[in-house]
Amino acid sequence: MLYRFRTATEHVGYQVRQIRDICAAVVVDIGHLNQERCFGTTEEVPGEERDIGNINDAVKIQISAAMGKVKEAVGQLKKYFADHQDSAERLSGWIAENEAVAGSAPGQELLARLNLHLGKGEEAAASFGIAAEMDPARIPSIIDLIKISLDAGFEERTPLQSILAELYARGGNEERASELIREMESADALEKDELL
Repeated sequence: MLYRFRTATEHVGYQVRQIRDICAAVVVDIGHLNQERCFGTTEEVPGEERDIGNINDAVKIQISAAMGKVKEAVGQLKKYFADHQDSAERLSGWIAENEAVAGSAPGQELLARLNLHLGKGEEAAASFGIAAEMDPARIPSIIDLIKISLDAGFEERTPLQSILAELYARGGNEERASELIREMESADALEKDELL
């Protein structure tokens, strides 16, 4: 939702109220030693140190997202995921529900990476396509990520190969896009109605 403020003071006051509300929710979380409000799970994690650390990470992410600092929020999510590989499903759900993060190219690229980690090729391909559409400057790095995944033996290859061909075409490498489509056709991985 977009708010218009008459003065900078009104805007700062609004941001302070958002942060206060988030912090109040976190205090409740710390009291219960769970992550329910932060990442939508009631799963209790043994060990107070890990719980507090997870909640602190979640607070940073929530505050960054609430303040419209999407790149910072995505950076915190990447850091969190690097330390907690088992959290991919929860993080992808949180991103999908957070308008600010999901509505950004960095958020969609991270969502694609999480879906790759989860083995969800179609969802990853869709998020890569959205990220590339939002920010065409990301196309070369997205192409590299997809190629790495395919080279590593990612099982659900067809959706990734399809978006890769599309990204090659968008990036001006129509020869490589056509070559990839021919490879897919010869492997019967691409139906006639899926051709670009």
